[in-house]
Amino acid sequence: MDRTGYFKIRQLVVFAALVCFSDFSFAQESVIKTMEWAEEYSQPPKLDLTTAEQLFQAREYKDAQKEIDRLKETYPNHEELNLFEGKILMERKKYNKAMEAFDKVVLINPKNARAFYYRGLVKDIDGDHMASIVEFTQAITVNPEFSLPYEARATAKSRLEDNFGAIEDYTKAIELNPKLMLAHEGRGLAYYRTGQYEKAKVDLTKVLRSNSNRSYAVYYLGLSKVRSGDRSGCRDLYRAMSLGLSGAANDIEKYCN
Repeated sequence: MDRTGYFKIRQLVVFAALVCFSDFSFAQESVIKTMEWAEEYSQPPKLDLTTAEQLFQAREYKDAQKEIDRLKETYPNHEELNLFEGKILMERKKYNKAMEAFDKVVLINPKNARAFYYRGLVKDIDGDHMASIVEFTQAITVNPEFSLPYEARATAKSRLEDNFGAIEDYTKAIELNPKLMLAHEGRGLAYYRTGQYEKAKVDLTKVLRSNSNRSYAVYYLGLSKVRSGDRSGCRDLYRAMSLGLSGAANDIEKYCN
């Protein structure tokens, strides 16, 4: 049963209770009890998504979709099922269908911050960065403690060359979740682009402690060093080139020879 059906049941039961009991105090007590029952009954059922989640983690997206389809035969308007379906469709690069799934989640629950977040990701992938920022902002409005929309909005702002705005959002994302290495990397790049080389070095060094093979972190750490007069950055530039960033050769020629 969908959310609209739940609310209709609740309204009808309350109305019936009011009609049946003429004694006001007794009716009031009965209505309260009835509403408590209706509230409990109206909660969407908790589904076992273990199989779908395992298939999703194993990147068996078609089989995960089949499991979701099976569950949706019984619960077509279940909030979590539709959200999960959208995530699967994104991984399968079926972005229009993914957006339809996320749109449905928002209709079921307009306060689902994750749905707005994923809608923003789809729009960002589609190249509409301004529209994605609107979606990420809505996700933040619904849940200001959700770190991922700040990170994603920062990335969209970077793509629009709003590096100072990106730094602000990356910083908020890191405050909420210090383990977001992509936020540290993105902020490091934004610091570099705004000439804040010392701050860039701090963020990018932190990223490389977590994963030493992040080629862009290696590259921009090297650039931050050499552009602030530290020639040890040349080693980073050579390493960036060995990690596949052939463009580092030009910077090696410029700063290291």
